[in-house]
Amino acid sequence: MAEIKVKIAEINNAITKLQGLQSRCNSRNTTAPATVGGGKAVNEIEEIAKVYKSLNTSFSGLLANTISFLKNVENSYSASDKKAASGILKGGGGSSGGTGSTRNF
Repeated sequence: MAEIKVKIAEINNAITKLQGLQSRCNSRNTTAPATVGGGKAVNEIEEIAKVYKSLNTSFSGLLANTISFLKNVENSYSASDKKAASGILKGGGGSSGGTGSTRNF
């Protein structure tokens, strides 16, 4: 099985950066301007504003899912490390079935 290297500090840095980006994304005013009358150009600008709002909403969702995924990776890896350390301390070697996986921190 391949070696897996996870740097918890890098995951935390990425989470912090993504949370900042998500905050900026959510703080943008994405409401389409209200116009009365106008021609085709005004209608097209309104459509562009609607598409931008949709993109902003979708991007915010992508950021939220990525942050959630990275937090889950961090929690899972930390729990796995604690379980392995507990097994070593108890004399069990920290292995559960001899899969041959290696973890570096």
